[in-house]
Amino acid sequence: MKNTYLLMMPLLVAQTALADTNKSTRPNIVVIMADQWRGTALGFLGLEPVMTPNIDLLAQEGVAMTQAVSNYPVSSPARATFMTGQYPTSNGVTGNCNSNSAPLGVELKTDAVCWSDVLKANGYTNGYIGKWHLDAPHEPYIDCANNKGGMAWNEWCAPERRHGFDYWVSYGTFDRHLNPMYWHTDSKRDEFIYVDQWGPEYEVDRAIDFISDAQTKDAPFALVVSMNPPHTPYDAVPQKYKDRYKDLNVDSLAQNPKVPA
Repeated sequence: MKNTYLLMMPLLVAQTALADTNKSTRPNIVVIMADQWRGTALGFLGLEPVMTPNIDLLAQEGVAMTQAVSNYPVSSPARATFMTGQYPTSNGVTGNCNSNSAPLGVELKTDAVCWSDVLKANGYTNGYIGKWHLDAPHEPYIDCANNKGGMAWNEWCAPERRHGFDYWVSYGTFDRHLNPMYWHTDSKRDEFIYVDQWGPEYEVDRAIDFISDAQTKDAPFALVVSMNPPHTPYDAVPQKYKDRYKDLNVDSLAQNPKVPA
């Protein structure tokens, strides 16, 4: 069985080395992202009374880079910077991808070089699961909750815009965490599905499917699991997770004076 490693970002510089490296020595890569997760809300840091046992285990078995910060405080630019290694002024994603910014060309360009493109060119099988938010919505807008109220946010990502990701279970941006929507690898623009399962749990199930299949093949793999929660709405969480905090009052949870209760 292949070993799976959690890596972060220094991948673009590895193109030549990858091309000359034996398949059996190249690492598999799994990137797990969460949207709007405050940096202090991690159990293993001991800064707040939060329960994150699985993340704590990852930190225990790996390396926690506690001084790392996002390159941008807004969704789409941060994601584009992560994918390209470029600042927003270079990659063109200078704001969130939505119907207001679409006329300005704010979206990840098809000809942008992402680390996933480099891996694909060097024999990796790539998968992307979860929130993408790098495509500009266009008319007729997708009929979904995030495209109501005068501004559209959600858009299908066409295969030629997926930057080397072969396996695709994703959406642009959709904030119904308990009933999320997805386009799968071969879905057309009007063929999205709704899932009666909390988004992170559905996405982990799909990640297990992808990894299980990839481990039967000779090629190394890279997988991104991009979870939308804890992005608003904050209460869109299964009751079983809320129950973990049922014996704690709000005052005991709000211990950091710099974070509004």
